[in-house]
Amino acid sequence: MPDVEKSAPIWLPWAGVLVLWGLFFDREHLWWAEGSYYTYGWAVPPLAILLWWRRSESTTSKREKTKVGSPWVLFCLLAIYLPLRLLAEPDPFWRLPLWMEALALCCITLALARQDHGKEAWRKYAWPMVFLLTALPWPATAETWLVRGLSSQVTDTTAEALLWFGYPAEAMGNQIVVDEKVIQIDASCSGIRSFQCLLAFGLFFGEYYRHRASRRLSTLIAALALAFFFNLLRALSLSMISLEGTQDTYKIWHDPIGFMAVGFAFAGLWVWSRNWAKDTESGNTMPKPEKERVGQEVGNAFRTSAIFPLGKSAAWAFALGCLLPEAFTATWFRYVATQKEGPDWTVQWPGNENTTVKRFPISKGVEDILQFDYGERVEMDLSEIGKTEAHFFGYDGSDIAASLCSLEHSPYHCMQAMGVQLLGGQRELAYVTRNGASLIFRHYVTGAPNESGHYPMHIFWCPWIKDDRSGLFSGPNKSWLEKTRGFLDGKISYERKVLLLVFYGNRNFPTAQKDLLTLLKQIVTEAPRRSG
Repeated sequence: MPDVEKSAPIWLPWAGVLVLWGLFFDREHLWWAEGSYYTYGWAVPPLAILLWWRRSESTTSKREKTKVGSPWVLFCLLAIYLPLRLLAEPDPFWRLPLWMEALALCCITLALARQDHGKEAWRKYAWPMVFLLTALPWPATAETWLVRGLSSQVTDTTAEALLWFGYPAEAMGNQIVVDEKVIQIDASCSGIRSFQCLLAFGLFFGEYYRHRASRRLSTLIAALALAFFFNLLRALSLSMISLEGTQDTYKIWHDPIGFMAVGFAFAGLWVWSRNWAKDTESGNTMPKPEKERVGQEVGNAFRTSAIFPLGKSAAWAFALGCLLPEAFTATWFRYVATQKEGPDWTVQWPGNENTTVKRFPISKGVEDILQFDYGERVEMDLSEIGKTEAHFFGYDGSDIAASLCSLEHSPYHCMQAMGVQLLGGQRELAYVTRNGASLIFRHYVTGAPNESGHYPMHIFWCPWIKDDRSGLFSGPNKSWLEKTRGFLDGKISYERKVLLLVFYGNRNFPTAQKDLLTLLKQIVTEAPRRSG
């Protein structure tokens, strides 16, 4: 039995790990705000704790049976976590450091569990860790691809179903045209939220009911199928209400039908998972005497430190070391790499007799997704350029979550109301204002090209931050290493602006580029300085 004077309670190193996770989710929860695809993230941490506790109840401690190896691995992993925490702080818009930080925390947690339960801890506690990762935002490319794919599938299938019901429906982009009435299938109706939520809970039920690998896979497939099926019913129901009812009726039923679709899908997934669990419950049930013995061991563990072989000093050193990444990061960005504000800009629409300007609010569906603080849509007819449309909106930094969650939404969200499919998006153009602000535009085209290969619509999209270190547009030849070094120059601002310009009429790229520069010289101006 270890010397009591040299031992420390088991909760001491675990308290340090819980502090790390708590601080991580304190920053991560910004992705779970209203309007985000990840609102279900609020439920993930407590459910992950439940899964961990269930595993602990059925796992016999190996403290006296297994040599678990050197606990110095914990200190090595903590040392690796420190620079990852530093990199994730200045730019929360960049998702890669966020995932790396979460994976490092999972490794630290599993390494500490291994000290208590031996090598099998990695296998037993891996699933709760995997489930915990579902609260993180998906890579931006995968997220955008999924939204586009789901929106297209829902639109096409809903239009086909309306034909079965006798409506002359035609799918055009992400909208359905019935006679002269247009039904919009925007990103919020794509099913992306239910898709990701059901996928996360498919993992949860698979672990909660201890399914074997094949049944966990079938549960995930069932989750995705249920999400798509009930979202399709939702889109079809709302489409028929839009066609047969009034706009007020549509607004009244929009949210309740969405909640019912998610509720039925969730209930179906639970029934599916519970049915699979019936065959495995009898074999996995621990006898009552054994369960009481394991529970007693867990309780005793919180009064000794035999699971921490280096003893009391090392336990305290590890627990206090868990505070070091946060303390070092806060000190670094307060006193060393301070935040620097760059030059600002705004737009001023032309007002001469040779220009026709019409101003409109941005559509409600787009506003609900992007959650901007100000914005408008402007149609212009310029003598030297022709018909042009502009979408300009921004975030004043007061709502961090809205600014964070909408950063990597592509122009697809603004253009979907027009029922167009965008092509391209790889070519970038830079425009520097008179006061030094750098605006980088990404180029898209849409429509069928004419015999000369000229497209009828050219779109230029500029998501701008007061700092050029965003992981999105960072220069055509900038490597990850260069971006990483830039992160040590201070935090970026949550104030953002987005300018999307649409040029109508067949033209080639050089002509479109020339027209873009001509228009920017007319409308982009220096933002007024703030008083005080």
